[in-house]
Amino acid sequence: MVGSINIALKKLLALAREKKAENIVVLRMKNLNWITNYLFICSANSVIQVKAIASNIADNFDYHLLSLQGYEEGKWVLIDYGNVMVHIFHQATRDFYNLEKLWADAPREKLSPGKERFVPGKETLN
Repeated sequence: MVGSINIALKKLLALAREKKAENIVVLRMKNLNWITNYLFICSANSVIQVKAIASNIADNFDYHLLSLQGYEEGKWVLIDYGNVMVHIFHQATRDFYNLEKLWADAPREKLSPGKERFVPGKETLN
């Protein structure tokens, strides 16, 4: 990880990568909307993998979960933690909705290649 990504986003990245999430993007939304500070977007190549990523994050991310939507269908799962919204897409659905283009003005956080190692500590989403 580089720069301003905090420990909570690092943990999300590690949890997504544990289940082989692909094309991970984190958009900084703080100055662009009033809904969330970050969009965490990733994709998978099957419904089973989308659900595995979503389950791993929902079960292991120790932050107050506000909402989990789309899990049963498994094409686009939205996990809302308030200051960060996690979008897990089946790749074809991601290509169709193209959130990165919709929020093209949002700065992207730089992510390190490879696996993240999460060290437990205080998780914040500021």
